[in-house]
This record gives sequence, structure tokens and C-alpha cells, in this order.
Amino acid sequence: MTYVEVCKMYRLLLEIIVKLDSVMSLSVLLCLTRCFMEFFRSLTMFFKYLKDVHKINLVACALLYALESCILYVAIVLFADKLQDDCNGLRKSLLRHTEKKEQNVEKAVEKCSQLFEDKKDIKLTAWRILRLQKRLLFTTVTSLVTMASSPLLLAATTALLFFTTFHVKQETKDGERSKPVEQTVCTTESCLKSAGTILDRLDQTVHPCKDFYQFACGNYIRRTVLPENIDVISVTQNMEDEVLMIIFRALESPTLYRTGGSLIKAKMLYETCMNSDTLEDDSVQVLRLFLSERGVGHWPVLDADWSSGDMNLEWRLAMLFVHHAPVFFHMYADAPSFSPEYILNIYPASSPLGAKEVSGPDRERIFEAYHKLLIETLRLLGVAEVRVQADSFDIIGFELQFSMITNISQNCLAHPKRESNGTFADDDKLYNMTVDDLEYHIPQIKWSRLMSYVFRNLGLALDTSNLYVMVHCKEYFMHLGTLLSNTPPRTLANYMSWKFVLGYMSFMSMPFRQIFQDYTLLTPELKHSKLKTYTSRWKGCVSLVGSWFGNAIAAYYARQGYPREVDEKV
Repeated sequence: MTYVEVCKMYRLLLEIIVKLDSVMSLSVLLCLTRCFMEFFRSLTMFFKYLKDVHKINLVACALLYALESCILYVAIVLFADKLQDDCNGLRKSLLRHTEKKEQNVEKAVEKCSQLFEDKKDIKLTAWRILRLQKRLLFTTVTSLVTMASSPLLLAATTALLFFTTFHVKQETKDGERSKPVEQTVCTTESCLKSAGTILDRLDQTVHPCKDFYQFACGNYIRRTVLPENIDVISVTQNMEDEVLMIIFRALESPTLYRTGGSLIKAKMLYETCMNSDTLEDDSVQVLRLFLSERGVGHWPVLDADWSSGDMNLEWRLAMLFVHHAPVFFHMYADAPSFSPEYILNIYPASSPLGAKEVSGPDRERIFEAYHKLLIETLRLLGVAEVRVQADSFDIIGFELQFSMITNISQNCLAHPKRESNGTFADDDKLYNMTVDDLEYHIPQIKWSRLMSYVFRNLGLALDTSNLYVMVHCKEYFMHLGTLLSNTPPRTLANYMSWKFVLGYMSFMSMPFRQIFQDYTLLTPELKHSKLKTYTSRWKGCVSLVGSWFGNAIAAYYARQGYPREVDEKV
């Protein structure tokens, strides 16, 4: 074997050593990282479950993982050292058989490197040999650190186990042993009933990983029949019906009168609502009474003698507020922290159609359903067909214009403008102004007259001109003022009266409730009144009582129907 051949073989050997050394160094680093991760995970679990009786088992498992990582780490290091020793022995053996018979390894390496630099087909230079020596040095140092740190890790593990055992024994000695873990499986009647209900609704023929919805609800969908007068039925709806039944039994109880306070008023409202004979016979007459000067004003479509001179916008708006049926805006009093006096907040109202739904792909269907509801309501009230068609189109046209304005308020309230410093811009609100100032900004409505009508009806004598108000979303009210000034008085009166009837549709006789129920079924995407319309009379009355006396009913339910053990567990 010539000297050049030996050098080539020596070059290949060194390249193999470099590659193996890189792989072994990476393996050592990964194993060392895992060792420390498991060790610190054991510490974390120990402090996390400091008061758990199973902490010894948890910590011991984590420490066993750490010990296993240490053993694997030491094995890899020893294997790397053995591989390096074998390669060095092979290198010395090759050098001993060269023609030069060089015994000095360093000189041989130096000569080989000089030869490699002279040959174009050989790429291993003295620079690469130096990098190889650095990698070998890194592996050696890593091995020494590992051999030194392994006893430290074992010592730390032993100390941690000793501390854990001593801590548990000390708690036992002091009589502070943790309470035994409560039974995790509930075997009460309610739990067994709930578990049976869940199993009954499962479709166990379907694999949950393929179709979890069908697996969880398959039998419920297959066995549940949707009633004709209900558009949606669900587990949540069933729970709501159970709560309604509990409230129904409470309101039917004769002992409710003995409780006094708000519950007596709640029962009186319920009994009045359940008086179906009076409701079914007199609902139209009562509604016509409200649609007069004794209520919210005449409805032109019902009054052939109505004229535009009878229109008093501020008075109608005030009466709608008094009867809890606001049309164009909402008002409520508040006492802010920055002012010792009450401030009247004025917020935009919304259209029953909603701007998003009006501009969507279902626009035509929604408008047809809304128009149908209006026409059928007018027919039930006995309006002539000619007047029904003419006035209904005026009301629908105004509703469309108003719904477009409400889009401004939705954007204004949902995405208020922000200044560069992060605060909200004052352009969207009219802060801390008097009613007279408000009339200056929005002159289409006589605000002082409106406030006077409201407070006078409530029996309050206030100087409304100096009353402070806060108007939210100024742009909406400016567009509203323009719309009101450009709309004929008859159309305004028709629309405001229609909104009053629509708001009280749930309290009228069965034909009115039925057409409103049909409307909600045709337009499920619309946000209808929070007070649901039920064809079942008792559900509607219970829902009505809950909307007006919710706190009193909730307190009574908590005392009578709410399990005491639930409070203790919660």
C-alpha cells in the first residue's frame, strides 16, 4: 500500500469520523435536554400536587423517566467514546503500515494534510482536521460533564423523595392528613337518570371518530318528533320547558299569596293573563281602546276620520315610552360617577327587519313574510281591503328606509371611532348637554316637549330644559331627523301604531298569536322579541310573568325547587 493510498483511506476515515461525531453529539444533546426536562417536570408536578395524597406516585413516575433519560444519556456517551477509540486505533494501524513508517501521529496528519492540499481531488485540508479536533474535544468535555452531573441528578432525586416522604409523615404525625378523595362516580338518582338519557340518545352503531355528531345525537334526532307549531326543538328547549313547568306550579299554588311582596303581583298578573275568556273575547276591543287618545293615539288605518292635523309627533313618542313600546330610540336615566346629577341616556332603536337581513340574499322572503303579517293583522282588526293594501305598502316602505338608518347605529355602536391615543372619539356622542342644546343639534324633534309629556304622565314635575342628556351615535339621530321631516304624517302615525301592535301581539287572542308564530317560523334568522310567543296559553303567561318579575320568581325557585346540596357542592 503506497503512501498516497494510505492518505486517501485516512481521509475517508476522518470524514466518517466527522459525520459520526456530528450525529453522536446531536444525540447526546437531545438526551441531555430530555433528562433536564423530565427532572424539572417532576419538580413542577410535586409543587402542583403538593396537597394530593397521590403526589408520591406522580413524582416517582416523573423521576423514573428522568433516571431512564440519564441512563440512556450515559450509554450514548460511552458508545461515542468507544467509537472514537476504535477509529483512532484504526488510524494508527494504517499509519504503521505506510512506507514511511511514521510513528508520530501528529506528523503523519500534518504530512497528509499537506498532501491533500496539493491534490485537487482531495478536499480534506488542515482546516477541516482542526474542526474535527474541536468536535472531538466537545464530545470529550460533554462526556466528562455527564459523568459528573449524573451523580448530582441522582442525589437531587434522592433528596426530593426523602423530602416528599418526610412531608407526608409529618402531616400524618400532626393530624393534618389530607381528606380522602371523594368518589368520582356519581350514583345518585339524578345522575343515573341523566346517564340513562345520554345513553338513550347515543347512536352506538356510528364510530365517534368518524361522525361524532351522529354518534352523540343520532337516536335523539331519529326518535324526536317536531311539533307543528315549533320551529326548533333541542335539549336546551326541553330544559326551558322544565323550568317553565316549575314556575307554572309555583304560580298555580294557592300558598303563593302568603309570601307577600312582588310574588303577589306576579300571581295577579298570571291570573289575569290566564283569564282566556276575557282575552279571547275582548282583546280586539282593548287594543282599539289603546289605539285612541286614551292610549298611544289613533291608528289612521282604523280611523276613517283621521287627518294630518291630528298628528302630534312628540306626544305619540311620549305615550309609546309610557306604554313600554319605544319606536325610534330608547331612553333611560343613569347617575354617572363624574356627575352628582342624573343624566338621561338616549340610544338608537333597531328595525324589526334588521339591516343585515334586509341587505342579505333572503331579503325578498323576509319582506314578504313581514308584509303578510301586517296585512293579516289589519284584516283581523276588520280594516277594509282597499285601505289595507294602500296603507300596508306605505308602512313597509317606511320600514325599509328606517332599517337602512339602523345600519348606521349598528356600525356606530359596534365599531366606535378611536383617536390616535386609543380613546374613543367624541364625534359619535353628544356629551353632557341640556335638552335645549339637543334641540339645537337635532331640531326635527321637540325634545323638551317630549320630555314634558313623559314626566307629566309619570307624575313628575321637572324642568326639562335644564335636564342633562347624553346622546349615543349622533349620526343616526341626524339621519332620523331627516327621515321624520320628509315622511308624511299619516305614514308616521301608521308606522308608530303598527309598532305598538307588533310589540303586544303576544298578549292578544289566539288568531293574532298564531299569525305571529307563523311569521317567526318563516324568519328564524331575525332577532324577534325576547318574550317568546307560545300557542300554549300557560307557557305564554309564565314567560310574561318571568319577564316582569324575573328576580322574584328566581328567588322563589331558589328557595323551593333548587336542591340544597347543589349549593353546597358549588
